Amino acid sequence: MRFIALFLISENTLTMNIMKITRLIGGTLILIWMLPVTGLFAQKLAIESTYTITKQAKKGYLDEVKYDPATKVTMLSFVTRAKSNNKRSKVNYQNYFFDQDYKFIKVEEETEVDYRNKLYQKHGDEYSVEGISIQNNLVGTFVIKKKLITYTWDWFFGGYNKKKKLLEKIKPKDEMGNKYTLVRRWENDETGEVLAMVGGKGKNATPNEYSFMMIDKSLNMKLTDVAKFDDPKTIVYSGYMPMAADDDNSGDEEEGEEEEEGGEAEDDDGNLSNSDIAILFAASSLGKKADADEHSYIFWRINNNGVITEKIPLQTKASVWDVRQVIYTENSIFLMGPANEGKYYDQVMSKSNVENKKWKLFQMAKITNQKIEYLTTTNLDEFDAKLKTPPSQKKTPSYDGKRIRLAFAKLLPDGAVVIAGQNYEWVTQNKVRRRSYRDPIMFHFDNQGVLLSQYGVRREENQKSATYAPTGMWGSIGKGCFYWTIYEMNGFADEKEGDRKITRALLYPSVARIDAKSGEIGDFVQFGLVKDKPTYYLHRRHGILPIKEDNAIVYLGTDKPGKVLWFGKVVLE
Repeated sequence: MRFIALFLISENTLTMNIMKITRLIGGTLILIWMLPVTGLFAQKLAIESTYTITKQAKKGYLDEVKYDPATKVTMLSFVTRAKSNNKRSKVNYQNYFFDQDYKFIKVEEETEVDYRNKLYQKHGDEYSVEGISIQNNLVGTFVIKKKLITYTWDWFFGGYNKKKKLLEKIKPKDEMGNKYTLVRRWENDETGEVLAMVGGKGKNATPNEYSFMMIDKSLNMKLTDVAKFDDPKTIVYSGYMPMAADDDNSGDEEEGEEEEEGGEAEDDDGNLSNSDIAILFAASSLGKKADADEHSYIFWRINNNGVITEKIPLQTKASVWDVRQVIYTENSIFLMGPANEGKYYDQVMSKSNVENKKWKLFQMAKITNQKIEYLTTTNLDEFDAKLKTPPSQKKTPSYDGKRIRLAFAKLLPDGAVVIAGQNYEWVTQNKVRRRSYRDPIMFHFDNQGVLLSQYGVRREENQKSATYAPTGMWGSIGKGCFYWTIYEMNGFADEKEGDRKITRALLYPSVARIDAKSGEIGDFVQFGLVKDKPTYYLHRRHGILPIKEDNAIVYLGTDKPGKVLWFGKVVLE
């Protein structure tokens, strides 16, 4: 099977925590590697340098990058050969050293030394852990299954492959013997526990009641909280809300997408160990007889112990609110998404028609200290009136109220909010329906939730490969400005080792500056080009190197064959 490696950009950590998200798009398995980006982006390269590595290094892989702030020397360590004997592996390294201007200093060889990868040092060639899998069975009954996960080191990818095996299972019941149905679940990566939100199932079950239970890997269950509504509610949104102090709280989560028309799968990305849970409910049409108001919403915040800490009612201006982003920062919670007026949420938001829905409004709320600070709606006419494009761009792509994938939302220092996304369409290729991703767009709201600008961007790369998957993009805050980075894709290139093959996405960064006060956007500038042609592409595992001491970042890339290293240093002004 051929593997395709794509980049998405996240600012959640400065370390190289790589996340593999598996997709099946058009019959091809896609691995998406998450890379960190930090700091601010300038629109010029302070330093640019290249160096050609040896054949041995090219056939191996870049395993480690180290920067010494005292000497300002960067070391790139390539694994050139590995062998395993009795579960203890030795490797050969080629270590390349570069000075502060990324000029080559020397290369050193290390032969038959211990592999330095921290994960491998901790676990070795193979290890197993016990965990749990929770889901509803075919008749909607909550089932907990114990599972054994075996991790085997893959020397080609430089990471672990995992294989799951299901063991015994149980069907939990309440004190009256009623079974449960699973509503939502969230996992704690550090403890292996799972927080389950369940509803009762059976004649004696209490209607409109939700229970939260924490389940450990030994299948021990602890009821953590219970809450009941007077009339039926529909869940509009649920997801992790990062609370960690070193997290940027951007809400940048990659969606678990179904590549067929009819909606998206539930997003499970996140970690309960450093997050609270956000849940938004809407009044259900089933409560109409009880005079339930279609504009009545309620927000719940659940901590990582499974306890509801906040219950905040919202009276919306638009009754149907498709919330797609929730971010937390500085004790405020922001909820945002397209909206329409006129009906109950559950009358409109079915999987059969949500993809074809035409939205007329965009609604956003800010909650601070458990009170609604503002709740605003913006119509399409205002988006059109405030549309801005880069000065040299002729076309004017914009949000038309149809299909859009939101990529990230970020809070600026003055309380303004920027929300970036991408338009898409459904196409059929080889009898398979998939999303075709089009123009990136961004919304810029001021600190009262009023639209300041809409930005529409025509990508540099718009060939078939560029439309195949979502465009990676990110934003960084500057001094009175905001930098929007789009990762342009210029096709694919194969990488081989033995009988293994990986197809690498050829990505290079394109950056524009946005003035935070006026809302004006500058032209995008592309990096990694030679004579205006893309030549160097981000390394698939170590594409961004932060240099805190110089208030800079360094793009690390290679040419298409992977022979020439490319360094592009950007001073963060």
